Amino acid sequence: MEYPTTANLKTRKINDIWEIKGVAFKAIIKSFIFDVTTMRIDFHTHLGRGDPWYKDSNLEEQMHAKTVNDLLAEMKKSDVDKCVVTPNYRLPHRLIQANFDLSNDIKPYSQFVAFAWLDPRISNVSEALEILVTKHHFRGLKLHPVLNGYYPSNRVVLPLIETAVELSIPIYIHTGFGNLGKIEYLSNIVDTFPQARIVVGHMIEDDCIDFIDEHENVSLETSYTSYDKNPEIGRKKLEKAVKIAGSHKIVLGSDWPMGAGMEQEISKITHAGISEEDKQKILGENALKILNLEK
Repeated sequence: MEYPTTANLKTRKINDIWEIKGVAFKAIIKSFIFDVTTMRIDFHTHLGRGDPWYKDSNLEEQMHAKTVNDLLAEMKKSDVDKCVVTPNYRLPHRLIQANFDLSNDIKPYSQFVAFAWLDPRISNVSEALEILVTKHHFRGLKLHPVLNGYYPSNRVVLPLIETAVELSIPIYIHTGFGNLGKIEYLSNIVDTFPQARIVVGHMIEDDCIDFIDEHENVSLETSYTSYDKNPEIGRKKLEKAVKIAGSHKIVLGSDWPMGAGMEQEISKITHAGISEEDKQKILGENALKILNLEK
């Protein structure tokens, strides 16, 4: 009888240990079938310096201290295979350069998928996005209306969205944490570009579940289901999202290093009252499809 090795079997949970000729084999036994899990992808992480914006400067200091190696260590601890990574918040005159700095920082690492954090009001921003995608292998666009200070419903946003659509890349849009983060302001974008692949950042707005249910190409990222990061509230809201919109519309996200952490976000999914198939979709399968990545 042949036994699986780490080279050909990827398992996360350990239900039994076999002792065969003095060698311990860790395996999951479900009617003699091994439970092989999908790739885990965190759709929301940050690297690099950040400009002051929070009420307490400790957060900026925390961001400055985090390195590529710190993120890799967090991924290893949480058994995460890939991360979508963006720069941290920068003032408009430093924002475009922050994306090129990120490109240099992560270039040696296949574990990272870069999204360009851009402000649609910056001059030549569409050209910058095209360069980042075509020459620096960025695979998505991030918009943060709250920190950058604009309404996503404003028509100034549309040319950058159009460029992203033409480049066939997904668009991550922050929601929550203030009036500019209201989910309703995304309606103009999805109505103008129904073919755009939108990922709603944070599962915190009251209407976010109904919104993704109503729009075919809109998905939802799991971080911050409550402002106090309560895991029980998170599990219940996740279960509600799966019931209403379906697990195929949801992706794992942690907002590392600022959120509750990868372990808590993953636990929110693995301990939710949803099927194993639903969990695997949320933990990685949906992200693979949105990012057009092969397993």
